[in-house]
Amino acid sequence: SAGLPLSTAVYDKDKRLLRLTLADDQQYRLWVPLGDMSPQLVEAVLLHEDRHFYHHFAVNPVALGRALWTTYVSRERRVGGSTISMQVARMKYHLYSRSAGGKLRQILRAIWIELRYSKADILEAYLSLVPVGKNIQGVGAASFVYFGKPPSKLQLVESLTLAVIPQSPAKRAPSKEDSQALQTAREALFQKWVKRHPTAQRDADLIKLKLSLHNPHELPFRAPHFVDSVLTGKHSGTHVVTTLDLPVQNIIERQIHGYIERQKRLGIENAAAMLVDTRDMSV
Repeated sequence: SAGLPLSTAVYDKDKRLLRLTLADDQQYRLWVPLGDMSPQLVEAVLLHEDRHFYHHFAVNPVALGRALWTTYVSRERRVGGSTISMQVARMKYHLYSRSAGGKLRQILRAIWIELRYSKADILEAYLSLVPVGKNIQGVGAASFVYFGKPPSKLQLVESLTLAVIPQSPAKRAPSKEDSQALQTAREALFQKWVKRHPTAQRDADLIKLKLSLHNPHELPFRAPHFVDSVLTGKHSGTHVVTTLDLPVQNIIERQIHGYIERQKRLGIENAAAMLVDTRDMSV
C-alpha cells in the first residue's frame, strides 16, 4: 500500500461503519487484511482469476501460452493470461500490458514481486487494489458500497459477484440492480464453484436472482460532527474503531430532534449533546 492514497473507515465500538472517506485521488480504496475477508470470497476470486496461484511462480506458462496463441496466432479474441501476481504488477506500476514489450515488463515485475513478498501478501494486495466498478477499488470498499457490510460477512452470491466484476468492470459494474452481463458471469462462476462444492447446488435458484445493490452516495454518514473530530489529524488508509455506540447515538439524536421541535416557539433551532461514560471517559 506504500505510496497509494487510501480511504479511512470509521466504525462505532462494535465495528458498525459510520463513514468511509474518499482517498485523495477520489477513489474508494480500502486496504483490508486477508484474514478479514470472507474465505468464500477469496476462494471465488482464485477460482475465477488464477486457480493455480499457489502452485506457480509469478507466471502460469500454460495460461500465458494459450493467451498468446488466441490473441496473436488464431486471433479469435484478446486474452490476457495474467496471473494475480502479474495483475498486481500492472496495477502497482501502471503498466500497459497489451503489447509484447508491455507484457514482458509485466512478467519481470511480477517475478520481482514474488521474490519480495509472500503469496498471502500478493493476494491481499490484489484484493485491495483491483477495480470493482465506478470509482471503487478493492473488495473491501466494494463490499461496504454495494452490500453495506464488511468483506468478512459476505455470502456466497455476494462473493461470486465481487469475484467477476474486475474482469470487465465497465460492463459488469452494478448500479441499483446487477446487469445481465454481471448475472451471466456470476452464474458461470457458480457452475465452477459447484464442481468443487456439490452441496452448493441447493443455492442455484438464489444465484439466478438479481441482486439489489447500493451506490456510493448511500454509504453511511453517521454522527458527522463526532467523526469529523476523529478524522482530524488521522492519517488516511486506516481503520478507526471509536467508542461510539450507534444504537445509543440514534436514541440521543431522536431525543434532541424532539426537544428542538418542542422548543421551536422559543427560537431554538439547534442543539447538541455529548454522552460520556465517566468510568473511562469514552464518548
